[in-house]
Amino acid sequence: MNHLKRIPGYSLLRVLACIAIIILHMFASAEILFQNVITPEQITGSNIIVNCMMWAVPCFVMVTGALLLDENREVSFDKLFNKYILRALGALVVFSMVFRIFDIIMDKESFGLKSILKGFYEIFTGTGWSHIWYLYLLIGLYLLLPFYKKIAKASSNSELKYLLVIYLIFLSLIPLTQLAGIQSKFYIHVSTIYPFYLFCGLRSPMRASGFPK
Repeated sequence: MNHLKRIPGYSLLRVLACIAIIILHMFASAEILFQNVITPEQITGSNIIVNCMMWAVPCFVMVTGALLLDENREVSFDKLFNKYILRALGALVVFSMVFRIFDIIMDKESFGLKSILKGFYEIFTGTGWSHIWYLYLLIGLYLLLPFYKKIAKASSNSELKYLLVIYLIFLSLIPLTQLAGIQSKFYIHVSTIYPFYLFCGLRSPMRASGFPK
């Protein structure tokens, strides 16, 4: 087992990101709750503060990448599922149900099997409290972590930069054209079925029998 030294800078980043998340949600919630009484200037000020705190979630993900994609950190399938994924899934279920019970009390719903089943429906569909979205993100990253680690380990710095540029162009810059009413048809296969078919080609009978490359 590898015993990696704790890096204080990462812990500090997490603390600062937690504070930023609290500030972000505090001002965003206040704007919703008091939207009928606050002035346009206060709304603008609130939006500025919220936008300035948006770095927090990307920072959390980058720290996760710095730690888990480290080639010196071994993450077996047993550890991946029994520690990382199970912990995130457990937090998702527990807190989603806690918020469901809170909604039942505040909305004066009748407490019963139907209301509990609605909680599990909200967990599956992600229609409960919106800030739970990060746990869905985390579970998705964990599920593909073994392959992300292989990419990180086998890639040179220039190849990793190429990957980052591709992600930036297709997932950040091109979608901005929608602000001008332009819908681009170019995309990369982040969440489509087509990579499944691509890898199915590796298991094709013709390839297994020595079909010419």
